[in-house]
Amino acid sequence: MRTTTSSLALAALLLPALSGATTTNPEHGPSGGKGKGKGKPCNNNPKPYVTSEKLQALVNIDDLLAGANKLQAIATANGGTRVFGSGGHNSTVDWIMETLEATNYYNIFKQPFTEVYSAGNATLNVVSDNGRKIESNIMTYTPGGFADNAPLVAIANLGCNPADYPASVSGKIALISRGECTFAQKSTNAKTAGALGAIVYNNADGAVAGTLGDAFGEYAPIIGISQVEGQALLASLQKGEEVKVKFDVKSVTENRITYNVIAETKMGDHNNVLVLGGHTDSVAAGPGINDDGSGTVGVLNVAVALSKFKVKNAVRFGFWSAEEFGLLGSEFYMKSVNSSETEVAKMRAYLNFDMVSSYQTLTVLGPPSQIY
Repeated sequence: MRTTTSSLALAALLLPALSGATTTNPEHGPSGGKGKGKGKPCNNNPKPYVTSEKLQALVNIDDLLAGANKLQAIATANGGTRVFGSGGHNSTVDWIMETLEATNYYNIFKQPFTEVYSAGNATLNVVSDNGRKIESNIMTYTPGGFADNAPLVAIANLGCNPADYPASVSGKIALISRGECTFAQKSTNAKTAGALGAIVYNNADGAVAGTLGDAFGEYAPIIGISQVEGQALLASLQKGEEVKVKFDVKSVTENRITYNVIAETKMGDHNNVLVLGGHTDSVAAGPGINDDGSGTVGVLNVAVALSKFKVKNAVRFGFWSAEEFGLLGSEFYMKSVNSSETEVAKMRAYLNFDMVSSYQTLTVLGPPSQIY
């Protein structure tokens, strides 16, 4: 964590040397909305200018761990998750806002936006093998579906072309290898062929999970299983055996309102802005203390420490929502300023912090989903 803090501090010092900025403080809120607070002249501000060493000295392990524990407590109180649009994430946003407002150092903007949320679970049992359960994962944005005692049909090639799907798959479950095309394409082809569902098995060791990319396709319910399980099912079919499965996908897809938090120093040259950020949401399966609680807490602690100093150039902090569903919060923010080349040009550099540390006594989550 110390290395990350040092990098933040050093970066905060680079742009003042490049800009030749003044020390006056124009009234200016963060781009994309009205900020809280008014800028005031800072010529007589008794605070010293920030230096890397002084900033680092104010960031300590006790505060970082306290922040991690705070996020864990928020998740625990909200079903174990801080996924976007949930009570856990809303409480995270409130905590960030309260922490920043207490400094009286930033113009702060809580930026609302709406995105599609998807979650669910799957159960897969091999009925023809005494109901043996196979571990499976849903693909994000899959529709729900249920089929009991449904025959399994192996799909030729990689299922990337409609011609790979025989007429016999209609009313049955398609078994497809991962590879070459997106999960969305495989799911769409299965739906077109009349399949009740699709099972994608991995083309490498281990389980497979992923996303369909968006919620607006014509999809068959789709899940992922491991290479070992998929090849075992395929071998049975190739022997001419009939394989029947119980296929149950429960899924919810809905619009959810969520929030970015943007905070910019009241002082400094707002035409030369250093931006630091990280995402504040977790995956649905856990509290996200590593991904990206570590980034959230690290950046927030630097923001609090920075409030003890003067800066020549403005510093902006972006706390993004809905990253786990595809960088949605940061993309929404950029769209809100992209109509103004002037505003975009003011952002001289952006530093992103994702999974910068781990807190071993808390849940550590895996890599983001893939689409192939």
